[in-house]
Amino acid sequence: MKQKLLKIIGVLALLGATLATPVQADQLTFNYAGNFGTGRNFVATLGGVDLDDGTAFSMTATFNAAIPIYTEANLGLFDAITYSFLINGTTYTGSGGLSLLFQSPTGSYSVGLQGGGGTVMTNFSGATTDFHAATPAPTVFSTPAGNFSAGSKIALAGVSGDGLVINEVVGSTASITGSSIPEPSTYAAIFGTVILGFAAIYRHKSKVDFA
Repeated sequence: MKQKLLKIIGVLALLGATLATPVQADQLTFNYAGNFGTGRNFVATLGGVDLDDGTAFSMTATFNAAIPIYTEANLGLFDAITYSFLINGTTYTGSGGLSLLFQSPTGSYSVGLQGGGGTVMTNFSGATTDFHAATPAPTVFSTPAGNFSAGSKIALAGVSGDGLVINEVVGSTASITGSSIPEPSTYAAIFGTVILGFAAIYRHKSKVDFA
């Protein structure tokens, strides 16, 4: 019995030490919504078919902030790990090739999508935290202040041709959120409590056995 208890305590101690090792929560989610453009030169297409002027959309994409494609002082480019679009009540899952572009020049912020050789971006004049494009962190962007578009082609599962082609985005909202998964230190604290409990039981039993 004594040896079994010692083994259990040893295993729990090793697991607790492993979970206590600092691990940075680098996976973030980019949330982007607005309306596609209007007019012949700015209307969006889905599978080669024109969408109605001003069609609303929302999208989410996950990315790893610790693994950029490219960064410089006020710019960060990141691969989208997963992404999806909600358009006219239908959710379309991404099939790869989308990059997320962030810029943070003095006094403004820009966020956007880069795919198929084109880029679509929205400029904002505010953010809830001091956002740095090269090292993105959770924030909510505010007050749209213009946009830039150059025919971004975004691959979507089950959508033929160029997929979703965005020529302009207006009336945008954007934010970056973090993961809701508990940090390893939380689990470490729980296991630490369990280890102390086992140790206390073992000491109490030892005193009883040798009394």
